[in-house]
Amino acid sequence: MHAGHSPFQRPAGLALRAIVTVILVVYSAACLSGSDRVANDLKLVAISPSLMVPLGLTMLVCAITYALPPTAFIGAILVTGVLGGAILTHLRLLEFGSLAEIACVLLGIFAWAGLWLTDFRVRALMPLRTEKRGAEG
Repeated sequence: MHAGHSPFQRPAGLALRAIVTVILVVYSAACLSGSDRVANDLKLVAISPSLMVPLGLTMLVCAITYALPPTAFIGAILVTGVLGGAILTHLRLLEFGSLAEIACVLLGIFAWAGLWLTDFRVRALMPLRTEKRGAEG
């Protein structure tokens, strides 16, 4: 643990990362199983159900890449890309603020927050600026 960080930071980050990973794996499994519900949901957003397997495989790759510590940063980027596409789909259908869109935004926030809380290298790339700066001279 690094100085200035709560003992709850890592467990909280691991919990967020687990939530993201489980959601991605569950959605992937639903797609790969040929779920009628997923097929209907895809039809509602004007996506062919024939894309269920590629979508399921994409989500599974994202989940695995995100779950493994050595590739978690790349996984977070992939998850962000997939979620961005989902958010755009909802915006295209004028579903701004829909439950599905909000869920995608929250999942993306959880993905990066979980990574930020568990990886000091990510914190170094994305520091929180909480200290006040004095007059620079």
